[in-house]
Amino acid sequence: MSLPDIPRNDAEKNNWNEDGTHRITGTKYDVLSFDEDGNDRRGFDKKRIHKTTQEKWDEDGYDYRLFHKHTGKNKFTGTEYDQFNIDQKGFDRQHLYVGISNKKLSTNSFTKNTFYDLNGLDYLGFDKNDFDKDGIHKDTEEKYDKNGYDVNGLDKRCFNRNGNYKNTHDLKYDDQGYDQHGVNRDGFDKNNIHLNTKTNFNSRGFDVDGNHKDTFTKFNSKGFDKDDIHKDTGTKYDKNGRDFYGFDADKRDENGRDFNGFDKLGHDKNGFDAMGNHSITGTLYDENDRDWKGNPKNSLNSKSLENIFTNNGYDILHEDSNCIFAKHLDFQNTVFCVKIFSNQFNTVSITESKLSLFLKHANTREEQHIAQIQSSSNFDNLREGSLTDFGWHAELTKNTREKALLEKIISDGVSETLETLNFLYNTWPSKNNFRKELINNVRADIDFVTSLSLSRESDSKNKIDYYRNNLFKKYPKFERDYKIPSLMLIIKINKK
Repeated sequence: MSLPDIPRNDAEKNNWNEDGTHRITGTKYDVLSFDEDGNDRRGFDKKRIHKTTQEKWDEDGYDYRLFHKHTGKNKFTGTEYDQFNIDQKGFDRQHLYVGISNKKLSTNSFTKNTFYDLNGLDYLGFDKNDFDKDGIHKDTEEKYDKNGYDVNGLDKRCFNRNGNYKNTHDLKYDDQGYDQHGVNRDGFDKNNIHLNTKTNFNSRGFDVDGNHKDTFTKFNSKGFDKDDIHKDTGTKYDKNGRDFYGFDADKRDENGRDFNGFDKLGHDKNGFDAMGNHSITGTLYDENDRDWKGNPKNSLNSKSLENIFTNNGYDILHEDSNCIFAKHLDFQNTVFCVKIFSNQFNTVSITESKLSLFLKHANTREEQHIAQIQSSSNFDNLREGSLTDFGWHAELTKNTREKALLEKIISDGVSETLETLNFLYNTWPSKNNFRKELINNVRADIDFVTSLSLSRESDSKNKIDYYRNNLFKKYPKFERDYKIPSLMLIIKINKK
């Protein structure tokens, strides 16, 4: 380890007599044990270079602290530590870096009391990411660790662990316009294949050059380009005030319905709200005793379950008396459900009549995710996993809100539910028109979710894991070929 040089000023030079003795010590060495030429008794100068060998080792291979260059052992103690219990690199026996204990040079000021020296290396010569001074990783013995990152935290394409190019804070794309995964801003790879569609066109029909597959121009049949700009208006809206998706500035279609198909009162075209309750009857069924999907009352059976999955775009890959494993036909997400009879035991579960709602919610979140990736238009009023998808509104009664929160927890878990509630609690007070009683309701809901007993949730998770593990053990291809289920539920089946 190199130590700072101690300059000799004029006053110091004048401290030597003509015969080479020091005026203060009366010997050939000054108070720091260096002679007039700047060498100590063993011939090392202040930079720890030997006067004869011009290296940091003397003729016998020992450095200025008597550590041997080959064995690493100290000549005085016969161990890897000197008389101060400090090794050759400045680490003590607990592998803490304390610097070089040499009282004559007052190097105690180098003490760090960490596991790394001044160069960021530990007692074995590796940094906190297990790279040595030459940038070679301890485990792989190459310039890249097992995750493909070098000593500077960059992969072979110069992207860091956050996906930023060359350790910048916001640049996600390299000089050729591709991100860490080799995909450009429009979702195309270097072979002009789109990430999601696996074809030469994105989901809206545009290729990598922005040409539409139907019109062979930069615009689709409605006059919008790949960035959702209309050719006539130069804005995101056509002459009728409709955007690429047919929505106006208030995010309503020509029938006054939002992205989920609900009108301003929160009802779909058949009069059902987001929770499946009918606007006239106030129940899960309309005047003709049919639910929001048109299924007759009390007709749910195994075939009905199959129909529910099919109607929501799912293909059932496996079904037995205990569980269902299904994959969406258009998306990558899968669903795993455990079937129990409603009188078996008390768990966090849903009824058959609510299954469609949860599948629809999962599909909506996937559609929103894809739309936000592929389109520059931003549906500001859409949030993945929003509480309102489950019928929660701050102005509703306590029981109604808590019922909605339980269903939100079944779908997205406790953590995400709390995160959403905390977001509302922290941001609403900054708005000019917020109502204090609504903030109080949000606070009460945070307390409710926080105070929930986790035993039921834990029991349900254990039951789901049990049947899912059994399924994957029996059919390994399900675990190998498909994504981890994005939705896992327990369905209570009514005994017929």
